[in-house]
Amino acid sequence: KIEAVEGLKSAFVWSIATDLQNRVFVGTGDPGVVYLIKDGSEAVELFKSPELYIQSLATDTSGNLYAGTAPRGIIYKINNHGEASVFCSLPVPYIWDMSFDNNSNLFAATGNEGILFKISPDGMPSVFFDTPETNLLDVLHDRYDNMYLGTEPNGLVYKVTPSGQAQVLYDARE
Repeated sequence: KIEAVEGLKSAFVWSIATDLQNRVFVGTGDPGVVYLIKDGSEAVELFKSPELYIQSLATDTSGNLYAGTAPRGIIYKINNHGEASVFCSLPVPYIWDMSFDNNSNLFAATGNEGILFKISPDGMPSVFFDTPETNLLDVLHDRYDNMYLGTEPNGLVYKVTPSGQAQVLYDARE
């Protein structure tokens, strides 16, 4: 069954995430707004960012929502009460995707320099993996805290271990 979702007033939908309560959040662009989908059919504004785009969303085990933005590379933390604060600011324009490891560290796949940042639970970022790629578009953790990264422009899929060792698993001909 397909139903229309009413209330989205942004030009683009960049990201979607769910939390442990199965609530659905939508990150949009121009303007950069996070919406909460209520009852599967109505989007209500949860957070309006001063940024143009909410390009990535992730939730932690405490129910907080994190919104990665462009063009200034700011990550906002939105608590269970809908209160937002700057979690950290990265020296990149794009935060394409985010994922948590088993120790509550947030990893941000970014562009235009292809850097994977590790952000501690208190919001302190560090470079975890620097690739020759322009953009890291996707990051996903497995249950052993290995990460899988999708890249642009060469269409590589990296596997990165928790210790930071990387290997290319796939190199797309395209």
